[in-house]
Amino acid sequence: RRDQGHGSPVGRVSDDTRIPPHDPGAEKIVLGCAMLSPDALTEAEAIVKPGDFYRPAHELIFSTIVEMAAQKEPTDPVAIAARLVESGKLSRVGGGVYLHECYSAPPTAANVGYYAGIVAEKAKLRRLAAIATRFEHGIFGGEGTRKAAEIADMLREAVADLDAART
Repeated sequence: RRDQGHGSPVGRVSDDTRIPPHDPGAEKIVLGCAMLSPDALTEAEAIVKPGDFYRPAHELIFSTIVEMAAQKEPTDPVAIAARLVESGKLSRVGGGVYLHECYSAPPTAANVGYYAGIVAEKAKLRRLAAIATRFEHGIFGGEGTRKAAEIADMLREAVADLDAART
């Protein structure tokens, strides 16, 4: 089918052309704030979890910062790089240079809550997209035995679970 004579196919864009919601700049700022200030790290941890970061490198950096802070170790780029060297994971995050880029990204650690909120919101959008995809596959993927009301109830439950997981 074509859309009302506009020449574009009706339906969704193929999965390989869509980029999940994320904000690499906000992620870098949160990491930099977490490295700069224990208070900023505490505030960030109240808003985001490691799995909220889109880039696996950012998730690893944040997890390392959290772990080091819990052990009362410094969380500056040099200390983090040393920890990642010990575990053989420094190259997975882009090296020491990238850690310093993150460290210098925030104009001030005072705004960590704002940027952590962006990271958390993008993560929630990705989770919603995953739910929508799962239900879309259930509707179009040959599982035609479910009624619309049953699918709608399951969708409401999945979204409620998502909301409950973040509070």
